[in-house]
Amino acid sequence: MKILLVVNSDIGRKGTIGFRFGKIAEFLKEKNVSFTLIARSNYQENLKVISPFYKNYFSRFLNAIRIYLFPSFFHRKYDVYFFDQFVLNFLKKIDIDFNIAFFGDYLFRSISFLKEKKVKIGLDLPMAHPIYHKFLEEKNLFLDEKFKRIPDFLKKSIEKADFLVAPSLFVKETLMMAKVEKPIEVVSFGVDLPKNFSEKEIEKRLKFPLKFIFAGNVNRRKGVNFLLKTWQELNLKEAELLICGRVYQTIRKELRKYQLSKVKFLGFVDLDKYFREAHVFVFPTLMEGSAKVVYEAASYGLPVITTFNAGSVIEDKKSGFIIPIGDVEALKEKMLYFYENPQEIVRMGKNAYNLIKNYSWQKYAQNVFEVLKKYASSK
Repeated sequence: MKILLVVNSDIGRKGTIGFRFGKIAEFLKEKNVSFTLIARSNYQENLKVISPFYKNYFSRFLNAIRIYLFPSFFHRKYDVYFFDQFVLNFLKKIDIDFNIAFFGDYLFRSISFLKEKKVKIGLDLPMAHPIYHKFLEEKNLFLDEKFKRIPDFLKKSIEKADFLVAPSLFVKETLMMAKVEKPIEVVSFGVDLPKNFSEKEIEKRLKFPLKFIFAGNVNRRKGVNFLLKTWQELNLKEAELLICGRVYQTIRKELRKYQLSKVKFLGFVDLDKYFREAHVFVFPTLMEGSAKVVYEAASYGLPVITTFNAGSVIEDKKSGFIIPIGDVEALKEKMLYFYENPQEIVRMGKNAYNLIKNYSWQKYAQNVFEVLKKYASSK
């Protein structure tokens, strides 16, 4: 069995799809499975990676234009096109003897080339299908402009793939909404457990004021506007709210209408420090794939208040609460519950901590490998 892994990301760089593909490659290497790995850049010395000369600089440049100059600039179109061209040029120079190829991006031309060579194609879908934004708009819930597009390269890549790998049931549901008629395998993500942390720490840190914490991009998609409205209405005396992440330009004006006391906007920070001090993780997101930050928060024994759309493994009423999207009253009720019942922070926090131990990156890589074996051997 010979596997091709292709991802337009940085191998070994935390928080990226390249980090996950690096874990898959490490597993294959450990099991002596033959593979070739193509990515835009490499941060892991123990892996051989085929990369373009421009590495990740071109992608960063395009993303910077979107962030700092033109928020509606659809940089992904150009990023995908140029990386697809690099991969295609490489494939045309080698003998194609792969049984299966697993793509972490929508490289339609490279996928088509391999299909002509009778190679089975798996496609990683890390995010909900863009069609879901229409459902949200029907509920008067609006995202940033970029999520309104359903790019041709996405549609064509899905059509060509033999199977899809989704990180959550939520992503699978959005694909079904888009009438995707392909086998969809759900493989949950993993997490690295924090160092020098044990279940004992969960009880030790329980003291007032209670610290609720959010981490992620501060924008509408993450539901931050609902969180801040909830916080203003709760007006808890012995609690504070920590907001970790970059504040998007598209939401800055909206944030000004809230009179926010005991809220700290911390920007990009080392979450290890704040997760150790916090008590409850709040993440009322509207649309994800499977938010890795939820796994991380649970690994610190934080009970989680989130939505089904987070694509998490949190169990409702056991390791946290699953609330409806855009529901301020539900969010208010659950935050107040923890405030009034601090012993539940300990109980659910311990449950979250013990639950997340089952989701290692080694297990994730093994599960992906089992899926690849399944389709490589199918007719």
